[in-house]
Amino acid sequence: MISDMRCEIWDKKRSGLVSCRKSHISCLIIATLIFISAHIHAQDSLHGNITIVQDYKIDQLIQKHIEINQSKETEPGWRVQIMQSSDKNKVYKTKSDFYNRFRDYPSYVSYWQPNFRLRVGDFKTRLEAYKCLITIQSYYQESQIVPDEINLKPED
Repeated sequence: MISDMRCEIWDKKRSGLVSCRKSHISCLIIATLIFISAHIHAQDSLHGNITIVQDYKIDQLIQKHIEINQSKETEPGWRVQIMQSSDKNKVYKTKSDFYNRFRDYPSYVSYWQPNFRLRVGDFKTRLEAYKCLITIQSYYQESQIVPDEINLKPED
C-alpha cells in the first residue's frame, strides 16, 4: 500500500502545494532535498562571523611543525646527474669544466659506493630540472634527471 500513499510538497514555480502519487520514501527524499537546498541558500545570504573553538595543544603542534620546517636545510627535489664514475679525478675535472660553462647551476659531488656522482642544480619540480637538462645535454650526453635531497634557497 506504500504506492498509494500521497504526499504534498511545496513547489516554488507554482507557489503552492503539489500532490504526488509516488512512494512515500521518494516523497521524503524530495522534501528533504528541498529543505536542504533552502537551508543552504539561507546560509549563503548570511554574512556572519565564524568562531572556531579548539584545544590549545593544536596551536602548540602547529607552532612545533613550523619550527621543524624552518630548521630544515634540505627537501625532496630533483637534480641533473651529469656523470657517474669510480675515478674521482675524472669527476672533479668534469665538475670544473661544468662550472666554467654553466655558473648558474650549483654542482655537487657525492660518493655512492663504488662510484662518485656529479649532480647539478636544486630543482623543486621535475620540469625545472628538465629545462636544465635541455640546456646542458649537448655538452654532457649521459645527463639524466634524478630525485635527490636539494638545498633550500634562503628567502629573499
